[in-house]
Amino acid sequence: MRLVFIKCPECYQNVPINPSDLLSKVPQKDADKKDNNQKVIECPICHDGVVCYIDDKDEQFWGCGECGNIWKTKDDLEKDINKKRC
Repeated sequence: MRLVFIKCPECYQNVPINPSDLLSKVPQKDADKKDNNQKVIECPICHDGVVCYIDDKDEQFWGCGECGNIWKTKDDLEKDINKKRC
């Protein structure tokens, strides 16, 4: 899944959007998605982006679309999150 981040004109936060949803003539239905209530993880590096799990055919990783940082494992991501809290 590839994401595009668009800045919301109302709250000025970056919002992740799947480009395939933009090309579809069928409205996006959030209720059908399994992880609709999944907790949003703020990027521990730039503090502006949202960290998403990317499951590509070739690789899987956690990444921030705003600053481009990636974490190969969830443990690496959690280490950076814990550094932010200290």
